[in-house]
Amino acid sequence: MAFDPTALVALTTTEVFTLWHYTTHDTRAATLAPGYFSAAAARLHAGHIILVIAVDSISMLPVRSAGATGNGLVLDAANAPLVATAAATPSYAFGFAGNAVARSLALGTLPAAMTQGRQVTVTATTTGPVTSLAFSIRNAAGTAVAGPVTVAPVSGAASAVLILPDPGSGFRLRAEAPDDSAVVAVSPPFSITVPYSLLIGDADRMLLEQGGALLLEP
Repeated sequence: MAFDPTALVALTTTEVFTLWHYTTHDTRAATLAPGYFSAAAARLHAGHIILVIAVDSISMLPVRSAGATGNGLVLDAANAPLVATAAATPSYAFGFAGNAVARSLALGTLPAAMTQGRQVTVTATTTGPVTSLAFSIRNAAGTAVAGPVTVAPVSGAASAVLILPDPGSGFRLRAEAPDDSAVVAVSPPFSITVPYSLLIGDADRMLLEQGGALLLEP
C-alpha cells in the first residue's frame, strides 16, 4: 500500500522537535522503502521522530532530510525471534570505544520590524564543535525563500544578513549545521509586512513620501 497522509498525526511538537504517530496496514519493510514518506517531506524535518504502527511491528524511525527516514528502533515485533542451537556454549565479547561530543544551537532574538525587502541581521549561538551554520527563511510550506547563507561561528557566535521576501505569514528562521542535520534551530512563525510610508502633516494637508519624493496630498 502507499503512504496515507491522513494517518500521520503529530503527538507532540516544540519549536525544534515533533513526535509523529503513523498507523498503516503496510509492513515495516514497506515503510522503510526509499521515498515512502516523501509525500510528507514538507511536514517532516530532520530530527523529528515517527512512531510507526505497522502490521508486523512497532518501531520509531528518525527523520533525515527531504522526508527520508533511518532504520530506527524496533519496539515490538510480531515475528518470533531467531533461535540458534549449538552443541557448544558460545562466547561473545563486545567492545565499544568513543567520546561523546555535545553540540547545540540557539537562535537569537528576531528584529522587531519585519518588512519586505529589508536587510536583517540574524544571530545564533553554538556550543561544541560547530564549524559552520546555514541561515535561511522558510515559508509555511518549508521552502527556503531567503538564503541559505552559510557562515562560520566565531567563539560560539554566528550572524548573517538576509533580505526579507514578499509579505506573508507563517515564515520561520532556520539555522542548521550543514554537516549534521541534528544540529538545527527553528524560530516561532512570524509575518512580513509591506514597508511603511511616511505621512507628514502640514496644516490641513498631508505630505506623502513615495520613492524618495514628498507628494502633496490635497
